[in-house]
Amino acid sequence: MNHNPWITYQPIESIQADEVYLLKIDLEYIKPTLSNPCLIPSLNDEEAKRCQQFRFKKDRISFAISRYFTKHVLSDLTAIDASQIQFDYNAYGKPFFINNSTNIQFNISHSGDLILIGLGHNYELGVDVEKWHPNIEFDDIAQSVFSLEEQRYLRQASKQDKQKVFYHFWSLKESFIKEEGLGLQLPLDSFTMAFTDKPYQNCISSVAWKPSLLDSLSSIRIPIKKDYSAAVTMQKHIKKLHFLDASLAIKESFK
Repeated sequence: MNHNPWITYQPIESIQADEVYLLKIDLEYIKPTLSNPCLIPSLNDEEAKRCQQFRFKKDRISFAISRYFTKHVLSDLTAIDASQIQFDYNAYGKPFFINNSTNIQFNISHSGDLILIGLGHNYELGVDVEKWHPNIEFDDIAQSVFSLEEQRYLRQASKQDKQKVFYHFWSLKESFIKEEGLGLQLPLDSFTMAFTDKPYQNCISSVAWKPSLLDSLSSIRIPIKKDYSAAVTMQKHIKKLHFLDASLAIKESFK
């Protein structure tokens, strides 16, 4: 697969059970054009109120844009008007599409200037994107959230590689618990990811609490942007990954 797989977004007409669409939005050039992101069309009253509760404007923008765009993509797929698409949350905080007769599944992550949206059909999936922050104690944090094998690999990493290794593990693990939809009820140290510099390879090494998931799930790293890590966890039978960059589409929407 091409090292840079992202192509310009075009509306998605349908999603088959053996494929996943990954959509990214880079807000770097969009933020100056949005004076009040919480007033974006398609946000309902509850979403606008939630948007206003974010302290920083960058977080309000990320929330509003991710909701706006996810609704419009789902509208294309379902022929339901974007303003009528509603989300709810499971007991552990994972959002889902309420009026979903098509069984389209989605998941959203945002960090720094990036938004990552995953879309599939029939099967749950989880995505995560993480902006790298260099001035943290990687080994100390790993002791509370990484498995012993992951901690050992992180300790052995060179100083220049430690940040990369930490965030690659972190994004893989976050995408895994988001696919399972259990939030922090699933301890991050109860399963292990393997490290590889190569994207698109399944990194699940062991799942102590439910070994059968080794046969059904795949967690892979995906290239996304310098100083970021990203990952998706999905069913192993998924054969087709589509990478769509919607940054330009969003920029054009808010000129």
